[in-house]
Amino acid sequence: MAISTTTILDLNDECLTAIFEHLKGMRAKRNFSRTCDRFAKIYCNYYIHQFIIEEHDAYFLDSRLVTKFGHLIGTHMFPMPDLKSIKFDDTFALFFTERFFRALRRDHQTIESVELHGFADKDLQNLLPLPNLKRLKLNFSHVTGSYIDQMSNLEELIIDNVHDFESRHLISILKRNKLQKLVVRACPYVFATIDALEMSQNLNYLQELEANWHEIRKWQLIGDLPCLKVLIINKFKTLQCRRCRKIERGDAMLPVSGTYYGICECGLYEARELFKGLRKNHILEKLIFLGSRITTRDLTFISKLTSLKTLYMGVDNVPLYVSVAMFNRLKELEEIDIGYSWKLPIEALDFLMKCQKLKYVNFGNSQGFPEQFILEAIEVIKRREVPPVKPVRLHFMNPDFSREFLEDERVIAAKPFLQIEHFQTVELAKRLYNYIYYF
Repeated sequence: MAISTTTILDLNDECLTAIFEHLKGMRAKRNFSRTCDRFAKIYCNYYIHQFIIEEHDAYFLDSRLVTKFGHLIGTHMFPMPDLKSIKFDDTFALFFTERFFRALRRDHQTIESVELHGFADKDLQNLLPLPNLKRLKLNFSHVTGSYIDQMSNLEELIIDNVHDFESRHLISILKRNKLQKLVVRACPYVFATIDALEMSQNLNYLQELEANWHEIRKWQLIGDLPCLKVLIINKFKTLQCRRCRKIERGDAMLPVSGTYYGICECGLYEARELFKGLRKNHILEKLIFLGSRITTRDLTFISKLTSLKTLYMGVDNVPLYVSVAMFNRLKELEEIDIGYSWKLPIEALDFLMKCQKLKYVNFGNSQGFPEQFILEAIEVIKRREVPPVKPVRLHFMNPDFSREFLEDERVIAAKPFLQIEHFQTVELAKRLYNYIYYF
């Protein structure tokens, strides 16, 4: 009897794919792909088909894809030859070997964006430099910055909770790169006072900066940066005496004179140089405070930044009452959220009249805002010299008008240019819990 010479390679691809699908576990499937080029092609086509169905970006490699294709990196069978962006976290640390990073650096110099969570200097040493890298984000990593300063085309640097990052390495990065965006969160050694002057001299291209206030409080030269358009300050909190704090919380009353003179013990304003520089440059377009405490004195200086288009203070600690009239001079303003303080309807209406470019306003605590306010606001927006392209959004909390009033034909007729959203305190808590409040 003749001996059969048929092997598994004589099966067609459909049969081999069926065999592959019956393998249990990723280790067995990866071993299947290592057998030969034909098996590797079947393996890759199987997962690529899934990613096409999921509409996955063909230029983006993340940790999930590394578990599928990481063992093929550095070979001609790797199915993503034109990588533009990578995003890894140390949950899958087993796959991120020295060989893996060196193969990425050697074969994928087209990478423009890198995000790493939980990595260390030794990993950056194997991965960098990438000649076309423009964006680098590090989260909770043990990195000093010693290998990042090899880059020369970096435009965006985000370091979040990287406690070991040193200011001297940031200076080297700034000297070699025209950095346009810098985000620094919980990095205590980045803004060292001794390096403040040299660092500010190398930030001439910076357009967006985010940092914690206690880290830049003694580094207020950022207000003089020539290209800064976006400033995000976390945990902003200037000095405020006990008396002023009680008055702004509503626990005490102003004297008969109606001013703070003679009772305020706050001293010199510690953010004066920052806002003075921003006002002088007159180019800042977006100012955002997160996790902050804003006082009336802060608002006085902020309201002088007439170049602002976006002002956001969230739901943090703000005075019990805020006079909206102080923002009437911000003619370029498009979006504003000044927290859940009390405001006068007459001032709010005048504010809508004076700032013709407004697209979004959160009036916060709106007790005392009657139905007539909405009708007058409709007329104000209708009379704008330049009609809004999209409906102007107005947010109210606990207003005096009801939901039924919003079904009034006059309000419905205004929907093409005015969108009104109002909710009660209970609804606000639900929205914040679901993270759908922030614009």
